[in-house]
Amino acid sequence: MKLSKGISMEAPPGSEYLLGKARKYLKVGPDIYRTGDFFKMPSADYPESILTIIQHGMEQISRFQGFSRENPFEGLGVEGFYALLMTLHFELVLQRAYPLDEVTFLDEMQVKHLVTGKEIVLYNKVLKSGYECLKG
Repeated sequence: MKLSKGISMEAPPGSEYLLGKARKYLKVGPDIYRTGDFFKMPSADYPESILTIIQHGMEQISRFQGFSRENPFEGLGVEGFYALLMTLHFELVLQRAYPLDEVTFLDEMQVKHLVTGKEIVLYNKVLKSGYECLKG
């Protein structure tokens, strides 16, 4: 299936776990999700602003966003992206940043699951300052 701009809705190998977790999170919300999560994530200490960004990230994952350069995460910023990673039990292995224009760049992040050790590459479009406000 294709999205607008010719972007495929096919997720790369290894993304099934992320898609399943995102769907569960969106269905039950952060509080119920946390009670069933091994690491009790997302943290109960996260401010509402970070929970909103995590929600936004989960919505994007469910739309197959973040898995390619052509369709990166947007609106998460750096802090929100890391909160999303921690909620999904991933840690950063390798990061590359590519300038897109004068104000934005594309982060290419190789991440590894904390338990299984499986790795996947994710893409996050951010402002050069590292923080991006959600529009809405």
